[in-house]
Amino acid sequence: MTDDVRRAKDRLLHNLRLQEHVFAGVAAALPRWLEVCGAVAESEDRADAVARVGTLLGLDAEQAAAVLDLQVRRFSRGERADIDEQLAELRQQIDAVDLSA
Repeated sequence: MTDDVRRAKDRLLHNLRLQEHVFAGVAAALPRWLEVCGAVAESEDRADAVARVGTLLGLDAEQAAAVLDLQVRRFSRGERADIDEQLAELRQQIDAVDLSA
């Protein structure tokens, strides 16, 4: 494997893992949408909301910010299923790249 191919695979794997990290946080929030909305409603500002959602769900700031950026429609059953499916696909892609490295 050439260095260029190795670097390209490493970048791809890094990007997939970042996406998976954010999607995992979003997926954790979806079944607890009422609690998430309550935490946001009690917040003073965005930074406080990120902190509260992160604490509530055990997420880091990047994941909690992604939860805050969700449109409300994403909490519907169909949208939750789509997010779970996308998360599973990302994990499969990560496994495939890991195995080929």
